[in-house]
Amino acid sequence: MTIGNPMMYVGAVGLIMIGLFTDLSKRNLIKIIVGLTLLDTGVNVLLIAIGYIHNRTAPIVTRTYTDPTKMVDPIPQALVLTAIVIGLGVVIVLLVAAVIVVPLLIPAETYKEQITKQVQAATGRRLMIKGDASVSVFPRIAIQVNDVSFSNAKGARAPQMVTLSRLDVQLKLIPLLTGRVEIDSFVLLDPIIHLEIARDGTPNWRFQGTAAPKAKTSASKAETARPAPAGKPEAKSGGGFALRDLRLGEVRLQNGSIIYTDRRSGLRTALTRLNVSVELRRFDAPLRVDGRGIWNKQQIALGLRVANPRDLVAGTQTGVTVDLKSTPVTLSFKGRLAAGGPLAGSGVVNLDVP
Repeated sequence: MTIGNPMMYVGAVGLIMIGLFTDLSKRNLIKIIVGLTLLDTGVNVLLIAIGYIHNRTAPIVTRTYTDPTKMVDPIPQALVLTAIVIGLGVVIVLLVAAVIVVPLLIPAETYKEQITKQVQAATGRRLMIKGDASVSVFPRIAIQVNDVSFSNAKGARAPQMVTLSRLDVQLKLIPLLTGRVEIDSFVLLDPIIHLEIARDGTPNWRFQGTAAPKAKTSASKAETARPAPAGKPEAKSGGGFALRDLRLGEVRLQNGSIIYTDRRSGLRTALTRLNVSVELRRFDAPLRVDGRGIWNKQQIALGLRVANPRDLVAGTQTGVTVDLKSTPVTLSFKGRLAAGGPLAGSGVVNLDVP
């Protein structure tokens, strides 16, 4: 009796070892499930290799083919069929547990802690969630947190840059299973947003990792002019902004207020009863903002278009269009702006005053 191809044994052992390594070294539940699938497949291949005999046929008895001595061993193949069914059932159960059951077993405080850590790592500012937090996973992953505040820059007049009564976030499931976060819906209720420029010209919306570019000397210009070394990508503008991979769907701001303060000139103005919708698929994709609110006791309509928000925040000029319409005044701007420090740029301003 001749045993089958030895490469089948090598392949089976290889799959088993890869599956064991994945299960023992990974903490991500989806990767553990993949490891179990590889382990199960390796065992099935090993059983088939053991039951296979060279120059013999499948163990199927017909009217014209009844000699069992010319067939391979049917027991390993029957075990493999059973193992495939059992393995498929285990994978389905584990996937259901990963998507639905496990998130429900994690305490809300754990979610709050992880959210605050991620925000602080990305911005260098502290996010505080004083209210309750809840998570649901069906029919989509939804997170709701109440009484939220986001700390302001050091030395700013208001202690909090943003406060809101409730934040609703809905995440896309499939990208989350692959390790990417794509926001399907992002709604802020009753937000109060303080935008402030300090006396030295530093805006409070400049977060960690988004410092304005330094003035270029002749030496730095020469260095900049040099091509990037082979195999090394050129650095992106914005100093590697921490939110460069941001993916957003529907973004809405309901019943909000925006207070703008310029401490250099003493200017202070506010937009209240603000309802805004934002479209931003990626942080380096075009930004579209449309909203209505109250300014100086007058109803206004606002439209904003930014070609590349990441460049704007990082201090690199990008295309900007602004339309502001109210009862007494209509204002529009079309040009290029940079907001890494004091607003700078060029463009055309149209002002219609009765």
